[in-house]
Amino acid sequence: MTKTDVASYQRKLERLRGRLKGEVDDMIEGAANLAHQNSELSNVPFHPADRDVEGFDEEITLIENESGLLDQVDAALARIEQGTFGKCENCRQPIGESRLSALPYTALCVECARLQSSETSYDRPRPR
Repeated sequence: MTKTDVASYQRKLERLRGRLKGEVDDMIEGAANLAHQNSELSNVPFHPADRDVEGFDEEITLIENESGLLDQVDAALARIEQGTFGKCENCRQPIGESRLSALPYTALCVECARLQSSETSYDRPRPR
């Protein structure tokens, strides 16, 4: 991978990071406002089950998902700084351009990602 390619991925990742950071911050603020509004609806003490009804748990799950993606983007930017970007963290082989174009924050090549996915899948029976 050329320095120009890496610089292009870095710009792409920095834009993605900015967007994700803004979204996570907005979602956290929205969740805090939702929790605050729900607690002010009556004088009755706020019960955690009430949050479920209002979609609070779903909001927290979205925040966790977006934060996890943001962490992956930050890790990819760190790999650029370390000079290891574009190499699979598992097998050290180059990650294909098509995979990096689709998922510039990926740390694994297709084969290692498949292997990891099959190892962590709960839908598939485990070999004995």
